[in-house]
Amino acid sequence: MPSLAKIATIGIDYIHCLFKLYKDLMIRVILYDTAGQERYRSINETYYKKIDSIILIYDISNKRNFEEYKEYYRDKIREKCKNNIKVILIGNKIDIEEREVTTEEGYAFAFENGYMFMETSCITNDNIYDAFEAIIYETLLIKMKEEEEENKYNNKEKRILLQKKKNKQCIIL
Repeated sequence: MPSLAKIATIGIDYIHCLFKLYKDLMIRVILYDTAGQERYRSINETYYKKIDSIILIYDISNKRNFEEYKEYYRDKIREKCKNNIKVILIGNKIDIEEREVTTEEGYAFAFENGYMFMETSCITNDNIYDAFEAIIYETLLIKMKEEEEENKYNNKEKRILLQKKKNKQCIIL
């Protein structure tokens, strides 16, 4: 049986991966895993302007954790990120019975802020793939709209953008 020990992120970690979206569309994704502890928040903020989307994960068995997200990240996302950034709020640990944050509370916070919302379990893998698929798809739509707008105004850049289009990339914090 695999160990269920918790390994905390210290500072920031990242991974490059390919994500298959539909039949033959491969998206290169860079995932930054940032530490949730307060002492690392200033490090995390340096990445906010560069990212395309954010996955905010809170523990459904920890009300204080959820309330901290509501207070801190809502303001930081508005203040530091691009205007069109996509955010998905994820309530994790749906496999346990000790729930302190209801699905309705998570959904209400997400809805108020224009975030997508899902609940997941990393232990049972419930909704993990769906959450990634949703945020990558929405981010890709925004990037394609941005490219389309840029192409309208500058034909010279159009060739460059078409070359870049072959290697789609999504940066997620």
